[in-house]
Amino acid sequence: MRISAKDRRILRRLAERYSEIAHLDVQRQRLDRYARSNAREAVRPLVLIDEVPWGEIRDQALANVCDPELEWLESRLRQTLFQWDHFQVDLAVPPVFRVAKRSRLLRDIGIQVRDRQIKGDTGAYISAHAYEDQLRTEDDLARLREPEIAYDHAASEEALAAAREVFAGLMGVELAGCGALGYNIWDEIAVFRGAENLL
Repeated sequence: MRISAKDRRILRRLAERYSEIAHLDVQRQRLDRYARSNAREAVRPLVLIDEVPWGEIRDQALANVCDPELEWLESRLRQTLFQWDHFQVDLAVPPVFRVAKRSRLLRDIGIQVRDRQIKGDTGAYISAHAYEDQLRTEDDLARLREPEIAYDHAASEEALAAAREVFAGLMGVELAGCGALGYNIWDEIAVFRGAENLL
């Protein structure tokens, strides 16, 4: 992915501030407390704010202005900086910028979500949904299959190269785990059946 000069200037400015924050002494202290807490030592409990309604926060500091292909990087930088300035609590910004490995779905589970979105006017990326039941009968259940997911080496390397270009000379950049590849059974059942059908 080629980064335009304009986008590089914008991202570089954000990355410089991100790097300054990542190298503060408080980061080592917080990361140490994370490790001690995970080791079940008696330390002050961590206070984290992870579920943030980013789409509902109307602030110019969060407005993405770069190429949409760079949204993953720009949003992460802007959101981290905004959180640091306004509600950091025990947020730790490590001194290495980690880029999540990319994956792609080769085969889905055999059914798709069928829904009607009910958009609000708050600007939120979350909206209400009315879901159509996809698992009414035994025949519907027979359509289910195991998904196939593959590591996308090319996309991972492309994202890593973009981050390295932006952070060059500021801080290290490394490829990390896949990020949010998970399976939340309640969420999955609710979108394939509709919440009303589960009551």
